[in-house]
Amino acid sequence: MSTPTQHTDILLESGTNELEIVEFLIGNNTYGINVAKVREIIRFPDETVPVPNEHPSLDGIVDLRGKVVPIINMQRHLGLVDDTDRTSSYVVVSDFNNTTVGFCVSKVVGIQRLSWQQIEPLAGLASSDSVWQALLRLIPEVLLLLLNLKTE
Repeated sequence: MSTPTQHTDILLESGTNELEIVEFLIGNNTYGINVAKVREIIRFPDETVPVPNEHPSLDGIVDLRGKVVPIINMQRHLGLVDDTDRTSSYVVVSDFNNTTVGFCVSKVVGIQRLSWQQIEPLAGLASSDSVWQALLRLIPEVLLLLLNLKTE
């Protein structure tokens, strides 16, 4: 398999059999999301409003330029130790299923342009309602789980 390359080209050309993902860390683990699903990336907002009696993964809501956006604590959601440092965390704001949601991540690494051939399905490891879509091998030592944001 080839290693990922970072390009300065802004747009993917059709027929290249490539995709771009935003690579980020949750704790010490590497994850990614298709760039097409990302609206923007922001620093963790100072002004989040807690929502009582909601799912434990919900950190709160934020007013993002007039739109109320729920912020999901991904460490908590994935069952990892929640040592989120909000002063240095980021929120990946994503639009899918006509909903805008923010995912709190530890660090944004960058955008990777990858070939679809680098994607390995998680056959047998993930159910149809799994939060993970596939596994990417960035380099032999780095595995990246691709976040599955289903559109209906």
